[in-house]
Amino acid sequence: CGFGPWLPTATAADCPLAAAPAAPFVVDGFYADRQGSVIDTARRAARDQAVAPYEAFVQRVQGQADAFARRGDQAEAGCALDNLAGWARADVLAGTLASPQADYERNWYLAALALAYLKLAPVADPGRRAVIEPWLARMARSAESALDRGAIPSNNLSYWAALALATAGQATGSPEQI
Repeated sequence: CGFGPWLPTATAADCPLAAAPAAPFVVDGFYADRQGSVIDTARRAARDQAVAPYEAFVQRVQGQADAFARRGDQAEAGCALDNLAGWARADVLAGTLASPQADYERNWYLAALALAYLKLAPVADPGRRAVIEPWLARMARSAESALDRGAIPSNNLSYWAALALATAGQATGSPEQI
């Protein structure tokens, strides 16, 4: 079953879809000091475990988008779009998150996913666009809200937030975020 004359949806055999996380995204910071200069190894391990499915998803979608950009691999593009649409339908990472660390992580993932989507957008059919682009925009509005409420410090984390907003704005055609 496809969305139109663009790319058909992937079959389970060709493209295992990454299940969207069922639980809310909860992750805490991993530094032992307020300056963020000493890593607490136990807290870092807990963080790494909490973000593992998100990082695996981002790496998968980025790899598929890169395969399309480099080799024109239509199957990889269709798989990436199906994966993005699946997480979009679950509204993963949209809305208010539970901790500042979760806000930072969302910015990193939003930037990466929006960049991947920019590579895929030329072959995204209207059905997939209608699911993926509003999701990217919702994540961007949530990231912007975190900036507005001071949850993102004025350091490299604010630069990541700016990249996330700019790429999401470009990917969704939302000039107010660019």
